[in-house]
Amino acid sequence: MNFAAADLQGIRLWEWATGQVVLKHKAHERMHGSYGESFASCLSFAPDGRALATGHLDSMLLIWNLVPAGRPATAKELPRLWKDLSGSDAAKAYAASWRLADAPKEATHFLRERLRPSVPIRAEQVRPLLADLDSDEFRKREAAAARLRDLDDRVEGFLREALKGKPSLETRRRVEDLLKDLQGPPSGETLRTVRAMAVLERIGTADARHVLKTLAQGMPEARLTQEAKASLQRRTARTASARR
Repeated sequence: MNFAAADLQGIRLWEWATGQVVLKHKAHERMHGSYGESFASCLSFAPDGRALATGHLDSMLLIWNLVPAGRPATAKELPRLWKDLSGSDAAKAYAASWRLADAPKEATHFLRERLRPSVPIRAEQVRPLLADLDSDEFRKREAAAARLRDLDDRVEGFLREALKGKPSLETRRRVEDLLKDLQGPPSGETLRTVRAMAVLERIGTADARHVLKTLAQGMPEARLTQEAKASLQRRTARTASARR
């Protein structure tokens, strides 16, 4: 999901999940709109998210392309684009998401094989990771923290319980950092899954919706479950609007 704004310089498109700018369009000329410091008076997304329209004081309407240049993904490129979805470069991930969306059949099959609904985590899965947060080996501490971060809000309860048990200073610091991360933008596998769901939402075929429905059947309170449900609701609303 993305949001856009116009100012005197042009249009910027942000990724909702991270708050990073993923696309820019420069204003075609210096002029003011009717609301604040903006060259446009209003803007609106196309239902499919591929374009944005801006309205101007002289009654002109401009259409801006929101799809980065690039051809549909090939089968060989799918693993690399999948990797791009987890990266910290939101603009690169945005471009990858459109290349995947423009290869609907191949991308849907590829994503179906890699996305799973959120399921409860068992204590025996988490305890070794919590223990490794206090390992003598820096590599083990980092690996455990990364794995716990990828488990996202499914381990929040375990992390809070760990703090009650008077852990070492190292463990406490890492657990507190992990809890803080849970309150911020998603990262790692969670971010990749959120971006992959945006791809499926754009594709919108029966097969893509089926994958989203499967993800929406995960743990009700899990962030990814809620994201899948929201994707389905937006897709349903757009379909209903297009039929009117």
